[in-house]
Amino acid sequence: MEVIICGGGIIGTCTAYYLAKAGIRSTVLEKNELANAASGRAGGFLARDWNSGTSINELAILSYDLHCALAKELDGENQYGFRRLTTHSVSLQKSSSYSKSCHAKLPAWLDGSTIQRPSKIGDVTTNAQLHPYQFCRKLQQVCLEMGVEFMTQTEVVNIKYTPKSKLKTITINGGKELSTKNVVLAMGPWTGIARQWFPSLPRSIYGQKAHSITVKPKTPLTPDAVFISYGESSADIYPRPDGEAFVCGIVQDPLRSENLEPPGMVNPSEGCCKALKDLCSEMSTSLKSGTVNVEQACYLPLTEDGMPIIGRVSDCDGVFVAAGHSCWGILNAPMTGKILADLIVSGKATIDISEFDPGRFAE
Repeated sequence: MEVIICGGGIIGTCTAYYLAKAGIRSTVLEKNELANAASGRAGGFLARDWNSGTSINELAILSYDLHCALAKELDGENQYGFRRLTTHSVSLQKSSSYSKSCHAKLPAWLDGSTIQRPSKIGDVTTNAQLHPYQFCRKLQQVCLEMGVEFMTQTEVVNIKYTPKSKLKTITINGGKELSTKNVVLAMGPWTGIARQWFPSLPRSIYGQKAHSITVKPKTPLTPDAVFISYGESSADIYPRPDGEAFVCGIVQDPLRSENLEPPGMVNPSEGCCKALKDLCSEMSTSLKSGTVNVEQACYLPLTEDGMPIIGRVSDCDGVFVAAGHSCWGILNAPMTGKILADLIVSGKATIDISEFDPGRFAE
């Protein structure tokens, strides 16, 4: 096998896709099911220009553009709910009086009496959305047609490296061994577990539990995303083309990789999803009367400095890693996958990734 990808989330799947486009077939190993963690439980909000002035700005711009290109190539509008959005920010202030002038600046379904400080913060030229689980499934379908193999319910138990031959022997559950020259570690917040095989990987890979629900309102919502601040907390609402609204928020303290619930077994903490439904009721009559279809939680993958880890692992030739993309993982997955594919194919990244170097946390 030329390439084995550990992790069947959106980054692993995007890497497999761009490798296949370059004529290289890969095998994706996933401990649970495809996109069964944050990649399948995220909101799918995309913003081209929201990282201006940061180290990920170029990554975000190019990845947004790749999303737009993929949507045309893969019929994203019909296949995985890709569409453009207008985006608003509001605050909730319970002591405030109802303001008609305030609500005049917002979509009609945002009719909560405590909504204040409306502001338009994005439009259809630079904001979009997709359904991340459906996107991953569509990309998997295309990858399968190009010869990519997906092995689910497959846990990586051990990875051994033979320097002379540069072969990596990957032991999976059941004792079966797979050999390859190139390994990609794209296991989200669980990537830190791979330090047992590659000690130069950062210790500082975390998962931060975030909660979400989907609500089916009785009346359709317009394609307007809403970012909400209330007290010291925040939440987001993303109406989807299928009629549901994705609502997320209520994050907890980060935990290291080894302390996380296993993939596919991340459960909401008590009361958190109810709190999101209560927030919906305060925001919107339509959402208040809606039906909660899904209650869930996932881990946002984080690093100590807030920047992703993308690149080669220094103590093992032919091992690459991509993790720690925080809330921008869905946005930045296509470009991250292309960078990894380019590193494997040509040895050169598409853009300067020196600030994402895994070795920056070396002890």
